[in-house]
Amino acid sequence: MKDLTGQLLSNRYSVIEKIGVGGMAEVYKAYCNTLNRFVAVKIIKDELKNEEDSVKRFKTESRAVAILNHPNIVSVYDVGVFDGRPFIVMELIEGITLKEYMSQKGIIDYKEAIFLIAQVLRALEHAHNRKIIHRDIKPQNIMLLKDGVIKVADFGIARFAASNTLTMTDSAIGTAHYLSPEQARGTITDEKSDIYSVGVMLYEMTTGRVPFDSDNPVSVALMHLSATPARPREINPNIPEGFEEIILKAMSRDPKNRYANVEEMMEDFELVREEPSVTFDYVYNAEEESEDAGMPTQKIEIGDSLRDIQKKEKKPEPEEDDDEYEPAPITSERNRQKPQRTGKTGKSGKTGKGGRTKRPSYLKNVAIAAVGVVVLVAILMNVVFPAIFGEDRENSVTVPMLEGKTVEEVENDFYGEYKDFEISVVQRINDPMIPEGVIISQSPKPDSVRKKGSRIELIVSAGERTETVPAIEGMEYRYAKVELENKGFTVTRVDAYSESVPSDSVISAQPAGYTVAPYGSEVILNVSIGKESVKVQVPLIVGMSQDSAKSAILASGLSIGEIKQEISEEPRGEVISQTLTYGSTVDELTPMGFTVSLGEEFRQELEIVLPEEPETQVVRVTQNGTTIYEEMHRAEDGRITLELSGTGTAMISIYINGGLYYEKVVRFEQE
Repeated sequence: MKDLTGQLLSNRYSVIEKIGVGGMAEVYKAYCNTLNRFVAVKIIKDELKNEEDSVKRFKTESRAVAILNHPNIVSVYDVGVFDGRPFIVMELIEGITLKEYMSQKGIIDYKEAIFLIAQVLRALEHAHNRKIIHRDIKPQNIMLLKDGVIKVADFGIARFAASNTLTMTDSAIGTAHYLSPEQARGTITDEKSDIYSVGVMLYEMTTGRVPFDSDNPVSVALMHLSATPARPREINPNIPEGFEEIILKAMSRDPKNRYANVEEMMEDFELVREEPSVTFDYVYNAEEESEDAGMPTQKIEIGDSLRDIQKKEKKPEPEEDDDEYEPAPITSERNRQKPQRTGKTGKSGKTGKGGRTKRPSYLKNVAIAAVGVVVLVAILMNVVFPAIFGEDRENSVTVPMLEGKTVEEVENDFYGEYKDFEISVVQRINDPMIPEGVIISQSPKPDSVRKKGSRIELIVSAGERTETVPAIEGMEYRYAKVELENKGFTVTRVDAYSESVPSDSVISAQPAGYTVAPYGSEVILNVSIGKESVKVQVPLIVGMSQDSAKSAILASGLSIGEIKQEISEEPRGEVISQTLTYGSTVDELTPMGFTVSLGEEFRQELEIVLPEEPETQVVRVTQNGTTIYEEMHRAEDGRITLELSGTGTAMISIYINGGLYYEKVVRFEQE
């Protein structure tokens, strides 16, 4: 596996370090040299770059996320290829996965679960509205930032709903614990597949365990198809009843029984958040759902792959036969009776292939006639019988057309057109294209006949949705951005110099705080990058004395940097070099250092007369405090001659056995 640390991608991204490895790709922290920011680079593994399926999945992720722009979805900035390996440049997320957070917390309180999952649902709403199905929703693919913001990641197996390619025909993709039944079965997946996975996550967050678990992923997939999990409140009684109903509705095996979309699920969350005792009376019956799915039980071995399961789950095509056949009747949508397959011949027909009972074709005509009788009876019940029994037809009135009118017009009812009805507004919907107060739809529909005093329910436009821009002047940019995005605004940053506002804090906003603006509109933030720097010219100080050089540096607007000393042929105390180039332009107060000459180095001999006592003597010599000689001698050695080198003058100290013997000032001069 080739490590990319230190590489430069697309002549722009400097790879710093590897921060993650997955089954298909590696993730690196990098620095964008063009925009001066840290990014994450996700690149396909070197050994997979020639595998068509892996490359296709990788490109799917970049294509899917490229058209998404939402504060709860990891942003993609760029794509490219390095050494034949496609890569994606993404927003660098400083946080942990939701799975890691769940492991730390154990069981999460339902209120916190609503806060976290609501952000996931908002991200899915954005994706689903653009016909993108994630298909791999699991806590491992959701990042949690320090400020509580959720980021949904890894759209690697996403599908575009409009492409009609939503079947799973390969082996298991994604973690089996969060797989929807239709994914396991290999049938069409849509938005409701993501809703099922969210339901599983909610179950795990609030109970501390997944609804189905096994050492074998195929066994887990089978459980999603046929098993019934323990109800969440049996594990955690602190979960409100309504919250449990939301989980179980989202996890219905039959997609028809789940939420139609994430908006419906969010509405229920809001009701539970406002009133925890609310209930919905949703029906969750695993046995009925299993029958709804219409999938006969198959014998599946533990070693089977998901592809094998999908093959066994598929219904056989009916064999052609000249005789018509009729399946056993279905009593209702929720209570289907399976066809009787006794293999015995009945009086009115014969048994054909597959155990279905064959019936003569004349029965079809009988059935048609029966339907006709039912229709005739219905007409008699609604038209003739009322007249016989003296129903007052004058109590029936035609529903007026209210759509397109304003609520104010209907309430005023100047001509008394609506006096025969009870009219009420049941919902207000934001719509930027329809003015506020205009009726969008009504129930019952216009021109239908109802009794006097019937109720007409109206859905009315609330006009364009607006939000109040929060006051974020002076706030640190990263916090201001999160607050604005949580309100639904998009944020554009403009850097500017400021004498008073600290760097990376907001100077001002357009529109300003407390302004009412359209939901989703742009807020431009002017962000401080500190004081505007003043440029000064570097003076020439070489040849000056040390004190004169310091004065020249300060006078030019620079600051004094490090001062060094070197032996040189130049006069002692004279500046021989400077750290900044003479005549160049730099920022005000930039430090400038320089080097001062110690003068030319000379040599000098030093003779040391040893004392007669003690017999063994350790002689140490220092020059200006630095030891330059240390040896052991005997008293009979008499004298020691040392050669010294230096510039100017130096203090020579001689120590015998650690005690100061004598000191001498030596002057280094040319002889």
